[in-house]
Amino acid sequence: MLGKLLKHEWKATWRYLALLNGATILIALIGKIGILFKPNLPEFVLILYVALYTILLFSASIVNLVLLSIRFYRNLFTDEGYLTNTLPVTAACKLNVKILNCLFWVFINTVCTVLSVVLFVTSIAKPSELQWFFAEWQKLFMELIGTSSQFWAMFYLLFSSITGTVFLILMIYFSISIGCAFNSHKVLASVITFLLTYVVVQVLSTALMMLAGFHKVLSSMLYLSETLGKQTYLPAYQNVQLWSWIFSLMVSAIFYFVTHYMLTKKLNLN
Repeated sequence: MLGKLLKHEWKATWRYLALLNGATILIALIGKIGILFKPNLPEFVLILYVALYTILLFSASIVNLVLLSIRFYRNLFTDEGYLTNTLPVTAACKLNVKILNCLFWVFINTVCTVLSVVLFVTSIAKPSELQWFFAEWQKLFMELIGTSSQFWAMFYLLFSSITGTVFLILMIYFSISIGCAFNSHKVLASVITFLLTYVVVQVLSTALMMLAGFHKVLSSMLYLSETLGKQTYLPAYQNVQLWSWIFSLMVSAIFYFVTHYMLTKKLNLN
């Protein structure tokens, strides 16, 4: 049943999301072709294009999440929800389908964004410059997380990306489920709930980071001493990151179970 629901969810969302994410590659491709055929474009034209390109790239990521959030709201908390909630599946199954579908499209958006940036950057930078940049970025990143293994660096990056994305998705779904418990102004209540939840999470995470030693990270960044950085910055940063993961997983679990409870016990379709 999970597979059937995933297939249905994908069919319901792929058209506009495929167009949206495909547009990020198309915009970069248009710019690349324009630069190749007109290599001596005026500087203000290039600056304007880069500014618009950057805005559109970030907008695509935001709209991607907004459209999926609207899908979650309409499919479960509006008149459409009367049909959805009569299906012989558990609330957990329906919630899991929404999370997996959202994760899938966030992944697609990330891939399209990376391809778009590569297309754009290769039109204005030399291959040797790009190779040097990525080598330096990889070296800095591996030093920051305190490993010399590319495998662990990749695992660290993937784990952080996945947990962060799931955290954001669940916070959005949590906010919608709480907001829809109101009898009127459900969308406004959902937005307000999201903003309040975001503020509370930021306050709690900042307090936890300070207790975990983030103040050492801040103080060590004020110095240029490489020795001081190795002695205080890296251990403190790694400790902060560990507790940040723990906090993220715990709060994500709270968001999930509250959303599941609202879908099971407090579903309001009025």
